[in-house]
Amino acid sequence: MPQKHTAVVLKSAGGVNMILTFLIATSLHDLMVAASSTLTMIGLFYITIVILKTKFHWLKFFCIGSLILFYYTLFLYGAGNWGQLAVMQKLSFLCFMCLVLTIEYFTNGDDFQPNKSDRAAVTAADR
Repeated sequence: MPQKHTAVVLKSAGGVNMILTFLIATSLHDLMVAASSTLTMIGLFYITIVILKTKFHWLKFFCIGSLILFYYTLFLYGAGNWGQLAVMQKLSFLCFMCLVLTIEYFTNGDDFQPNKSDRAAVTAADR
């Protein structure tokens, strides 16, 4: 990610989320699911905001679709619909994995650089 703040947030949220996800298999399951889901949502939200500023329209829909899919999965968890939740968890994981791999292998750093009008606005705001 080109913005330093975004990269720090994503790395921090991802690192802590790995620990929390591991702890889901303990007696702290419910607490860890809530904390891990929150960090996942923050990370996905940051990725979506960065992607919305690019020219990749298909990737924008993919990010928004991932957010909606994850919201629905969390709804199923809260509602206690365990049968459908089991399927949606696997689908959400597959979707997130495809999203991250797509960003990694089908984009480069230049795709995330602000365009000329954005740079002018940032420069004007710095004055």
